[in-house]
Amino acid sequence: MTVTSYSRAFSLGSMMMRFLRAALLLPCAVASAPAAEIASADWRQEATKAGLGDAEQTLLDERKVLTSRVELKQCFSAYLRGGQRSFVTTDAVLNAYHVLFEETMRHAESRNEVVLRKHVAALSKALGMAGKLFTGDAALIRAAQRRAVFVIGVAARLLGEKPDGGMADLMPVIESEATRIEKAEGEHKPAMLGAPEPEFVAFDYTLFRPAGFYDESPSMQRYFRAVRWLQLVPFRAGHREELLAGVMMQAAMDEAGGIEEGEFYESQGIWKEFGLEGHPGWLAAHARRQETWREVEVDDAFFKAHADDLRQLLAPHRAAVLANDRIREAPLSGERSGEIRLLSSVLLPEDAMLRSCLKTLNSHSEANR
Repeated sequence: MTVTSYSRAFSLGSMMMRFLRAALLLPCAVASAPAAEIASADWRQEATKAGLGDAEQTLLDERKVLTSRVELKQCFSAYLRGGQRSFVTTDAVLNAYHVLFEETMRHAESRNEVVLRKHVAALSKALGMAGKLFTGDAALIRAAQRRAVFVIGVAARLLGEKPDGGMADLMPVIESEATRIEKAEGEHKPAMLGAPEPEFVAFDYTLFRPAGFYDESPSMQRYFRAVRWLQLVPFRAGHREELLAGVMMQAAMDEAGGIEEGEFYESQGIWKEFGLEGHPGWLAAHARRQETWREVEVDDAFFKAHADDLRQLLAPHRAAVLANDRIREAPLSGERSGEIRLLSSVLLPEDAMLRSCLKTLNSHSEANR
């Protein structure tokens, strides 16, 4: 799962703190230096060697301290530069934390890539028999199965696996969508997900562009795109085809052998160890468990039960900050209370704080108009 700055991405590359600035000090700012030595020091020569122009030297002369535009990737780099004095501010500690945090998540995501690839490949194959587990409206069941095969098939293709699902006519459609995602350009809503509607006009495909350490290797690039896809496709309680498609995935996982759900659930729950919470993902949540999925009647009672379970699953997360992660005409509102994605997404603490600050600023701006 990619840590979302919904964007994807949310990505970890932007998490890298580069707030450290080298600050050149006048000799007179050093309290221990004798006054005579300070007066005679040729600080301008030292400043020129450090690359400061006339304007910067003027500011340094006036203010006795200058914050430059030199950015250092690691907090200890300031000590290695030599030849000039530097302030190392307290946010260097935060920088060190983020360096360790990113490296830890890099290792975790490398492991999760292997687990997700295996799980998606197995689920893609299992969906071929999912339609046979349900009875009722045959056209609706067929449409829901095709939606499920399409969504998981695209994820499998993005991960480098061969899509399955027993629907050969969908393979070109899956390939076309995966190619569009890899290009990461433009706006579009896949026809398999329905016609554009006010609350779901299109995806912004630039969100599929890998960033941060996800862009450092082909396997991580593939993983990023697949996770983002599974984080973006909505499954809404008020849309029967979407709701049934999600339930079919649960049924396929329960009924098919060889799917190591425990390993998958563990990989999806690792973010709680970091103190990161977000909206749950349906693949790892299982809103409703059944002893058997054989001949499940798809009727009004079925949809009411599963819609209620889905809303109950989402209820504790209604207050969470939501990302505006698709193009829509309708504003973010209670309509999201009955919507879930297949994989969870979380916001980094900095993202949540920034969004909260922006919300407060917007509120004050509206109040002052």
